[in-house]
Amino acid sequence: AAVKVYNASNEDVTTAATNGTLGAGSYTIKTTLSDTIYDVSNTSPAIAFSVSKKDITYALSSGETSSVNYGTTLTLPTISYTGTLSGAELANPSIKVYNSADEDVTTAATGGTLTPGTYTIKAALTDANYALASSGNTPTTLTIAKLQATYSLAGSSVANDASVNLGTAITLPTNTWTVGEPTGTAAVKVYNASNEDETTAAPNGTLGAGSYTIETTLSDTIYDV
Repeated sequence: AAVKVYNASNEDVTTAATNGTLGAGSYTIKTTLSDTIYDVSNTSPAIAFSVSKKDITYALSSGETSSVNYGTTLTLPTISYTGTLSGAELANPSIKVYNSADEDVTTAATGGTLTPGTYTIKAALTDANYALASSGNTPTTLTIAKLQATYSLAGSSVANDASVNLGTAITLPTNTWTVGEPTGTAAVKVYNASNEDETTAAPNGTLGAGSYTIETTLSDTIYDV
């Protein structure tokens, strides 16, 4: 007679059990018997148990872990794990980039096509015996910054630093991009000293006395002014 440990496929894993090298999964301990008179009854007790995956943590180093401009081809960080058993080799470890909706955007990151915004770089793991712990890890934050567009303004009825009389209708200038090619919505605006939009009043000649600035505003996914 012998006490044996079997896995879910009814394979004898007794040696691994006594050596502490059982993988994660479900197991049964039962007695086996080789005897000319007796067999082990089906009603004989057996002990069922399971081995849970071991939680491990990770840390990232090197690579792009701060802020880069749009269009940058990212070099992903290297990764180190803490908590694995001696000699363990992890299956399918990887580093992924996720957006705010927790969607995998790694391909866009390494291809330099991530839209400006804030992202998280963290480890991913698909392993039979190990799982990433819910705490104690060190993911990193990545910011993709917008590119800076510059412009020139021409055709205004007022020159820079000019002074006009109260009631003067102002012809707004035309915007021309000198650096960058934004495709979003651009508008030429007039702002007072409190940075309030007075664009409607300027061409109507209803601006009050004071100092004003004419500038281009931009709503674009890739560029800022």
